[in-house]
Order: sequence, then structure tokens, then C-alpha cells
Amino acid sequence: MGNAFNLGQRLPDVEIVADPAAMIEATPRFNCHISHWTAYQDLRWKPATKISNAAAVGAVCLCSPSASALELLGDEYPFYIRGSVSEALYYAKRHFRDHVWYEAREAMKRVRDKTSLSRIASKYLVFEPEEATA
Repeated sequence: MGNAFNLGQRLPDVEIVADPAAMIEATPRFNCHISHWTAYQDLRWKPATKISNAAAVGAVCLCSPSASALELLGDEYPFYIRGSVSEALYYAKRHFRDHVWYEAREAMKRVRDKTSLSRIASKYLVFEPEEATA
């Protein structure tokens, strides 16, 4: 999901959902998402929204090793895009439902827990209004 220009190439047998209105409906249909930024983009500022969305629906995510991805997934996550997107996709297909795939799923479950609404809400402090002193 996202913009075709982020892939830098058209991949055979890969559906691209670029319409924002269709993205929410389409998200749960896929067991593998792609979050890729090309080399010219500054990965220090890349949010991990697509990674969190993939985690929320139980999918793995092929992703660039941005600072936010590394923070959420750790250095050992098996599906970082370190070469081309097509190489990463082939690697993921080759490891579908084996120990590498399940290792990635476990990492994504940890992301889902870290980024869940209840976890984020628990980090906020509750401030009681001060009594009006008059």
C-alpha cells in the first residue's frame, strides 16, 4: 500500500493500493506489506506508520532499515530491504511459513503490542484539575 513511486520499480504480481480511501479497507487482505524509501529520502525522519499498520493486522513488513524501523523491530529483523525490493520480496516468498517467517511475525506482534492504543494511552499522565481557589 502506498505510492508506486516509493518502490522505484513495478513488481510483477504485487498489487499496489495507492488510493487513500481504499488503503484502510485493503490493509487486512495482505499478509506481507512493503514500506520502502529510496536512497534519496532521509530515513532519519521516516515514521513507522506502515510497519504499525502491518503489525495491527498480523502481517509481516518488508521495510527499509530506517531509524524508526530499527527501534521497533531491532537489528535482527529478517525482512529489512537491504538490496532491491524484488530481492526482499523473493526472500520473503522463499521463507513463507518457515522459521524465518514466524520469527518476523513474532517481531511484528511485539510492534503491535508497543504501538497499540492501550499501550500508548497508558504512557500519558492523567492530570486532575486543580481546585479553583477564590
